[in-house]
Amino acid sequence: MRRLSTVFLFLVLPGCYSPVTELVTPHVETGGTISASLDAGPQLQTKALAKGTDDPMTIEGTSAALVFGLIIGDDELTGMAAKPQLLADKAVQMSVTATSRAQMSVHLGGRSCIATSAVIHLTPDGGGHLDGDFAGAGDGCQFGGTLAGVPIEK
Repeated sequence: MRRLSTVFLFLVLPGCYSPVTELVTPHVETGGTISASLDAGPQLQTKALAKGTDDPMTIEGTSAALVFGLIIGDDELTGMAAKPQLLADKAVQMSVTATSRAQMSVHLGGRSCIATSAVIHLTPDGGGHLDGDFAGAGDGCQFGGTLAGVPIEK
């Protein structure tokens, strides 16, 4: 009986870790599609997740064929941080430069390209997903692609 009451106290005390809370908390799964190509090669696809709970906000997609990463920076059109704009269902345009907060990388076909310059357009669909496109270049590489229906974790 003592062991049962200890377990009960563990589950009901506020501020304590509870496996029940972890099980019932909703989680957003990867989805939608990121399509990307390197140096005009074939486009490959993966599912992704826009992590609006991260600071800075990220978009990550990983599969055996394609790994995509984007760190959200500032919206060029408003001069404001892009994360609150996206979470408020407003479109943004970002650039990757030597001085920008936005960063992007594409890894596919055994090759990697870390952006030294890029332009990224992201448009929330009003239903909790992102669409958009991107194009850029790194040291000796070029990439481009699209996002379609990528879920936003808020």
